[in-house]
Amino acid sequence: MNDSDEPAGEPLSAIFKRLIANHGPISLMHYMGEANARYYGSRDPLGLAGDFITAPEISQMFGELIGLWLADMWIRAGREEPVHYVELGPGKGTLARDALRAAVRYGFTPKVHFVESSTPLKDVQLASVPHAQWHHDLSTIPTAGPILLVANEFLDALPVRQLVMTEGGWRERQVGLEGGRFIPLAGPQPMDAAVPEARRSAPPGTILETCPGAAAIVYEVAGRLVDLQRQQADRIEQFGSSTMATTNRALAPAFRPCAITARSIPSPPPAKLISRPMSISPRWCRSRSRAGAGCSAPPPRGAGCASWASRNAPGRWPASRPNTPALSMPRKSG
Repeated sequence: MNDSDEPAGEPLSAIFKRLIANHGPISLMHYMGEANARYYGSRDPLGLAGDFITAPEISQMFGELIGLWLADMWIRAGREEPVHYVELGPGKGTLARDALRAAVRYGFTPKVHFVESSTPLKDVQLASVPHAQWHHDLSTIPTAGPILLVANEFLDALPVRQLVMTEGGWRERQVGLEGGRFIPLAGPQPMDAAVPEARRSAPPGTILETCPGAAAIVYEVAGRLVDLQRQQADRIEQFGSSTMATTNRALAPAFRPCAITARSIPSPPPAKLISRPMSISPRWCRSRSRAGAGCSAPPPRGAGCASWASRNAPGRWPASRPNTPALSMPRKSG
């Protein structure tokens, strides 16, 4: 974050410099955490007028497919009420708006909960999903009723902790000052005990990165799944990650948030998958369109894969049966 990007008030860089000058170098995780809080708490960074863009802002198809998948999970689990849609870091609320619009035609009208700490983004989310409820963390999410949780590009935005191998052993990577500039440093405290034994003899310069915040959130979600004692579904979407669809018995380790390994959280019992994710992709929709079937491409906002769903009335969906998909989405032949 440049000083020119700072909101009114003292620049964060000046605060960091004074803190380091008075108390010495700070951890990279502290530095990143404070920068994230200032950045997301002072602006709407998404979209053409912002700094970056995410999949829900590019095409409504992304949110609609997630909405149909959530409806499938809910129907398969017996259409229990009340049901809660929970999204971590919902951005502009675009994903939730598209997902809920696609799912409502099948009777899926959950209570909506956003876990968000940014006031500017809450204002934008309110315009997209006026009936949502906001939470600072997962601790205030209702425990009565099943939860379907969505987190798109959330875990990878959390502060990371880095350990670097030096000639004297493993040390935590810190941020210091040199000539008025921020520089990376190796801290004085030995950190060998925090490194897996198989990696302790790595060559100098090796860096290990973990994300304690992501591990804590995943641990809490896994605990909620166990405590609720009913079928639920979790969807965590990140670039380069996989979909998870699990029961309350376990959280499938099918994603890679911030290089978390199995050592970050207690090993759960084997997950019982209740469904495979719907294997429809925009590329296949386009190929089907050229063949005269499937989704239109590129679909206008508000249409997309929901246009396919509109040709299938809610009454046509089969009742929930063991090992039978509730939403019989078309599959690619061969």
